[in-house]
Amino acid sequence: MAAGLAGGHVLGFIAMACVVGRLCEKKRSPQRIVCAMVLGEVVLYACGVPWLAFYVGGPMGKGMALGVYPFMLGDVLKIAVAAGIVRAKTRIR
Repeated sequence: MAAGLAGGHVLGFIAMACVVGRLCEKKRSPQRIVCAMVLGEVVLYACGVPWLAFYVGGPMGKGMALGVYPFMLGDVLKIAVAAGIVRAKTRIR
């Protein structure tokens, strides 16, 4: 496999960017942006976890253990920080 261990996440990042960009294209309220970011993470994990589980030859639970659980807290914190930035930016206008 040429794409390696992170191949599904690389494809997931592309899909994530498309989903978040599309959802925020017309209406950019802070709530919509946060929902788009959360949905983007779901898309990323939906692409990355099955690939990872297949690559390591284990069940989906192993893919979750390797590709979701170690990163979930960081992803939640990044979304929270980004939401704060969006909120501050929309208040300035």
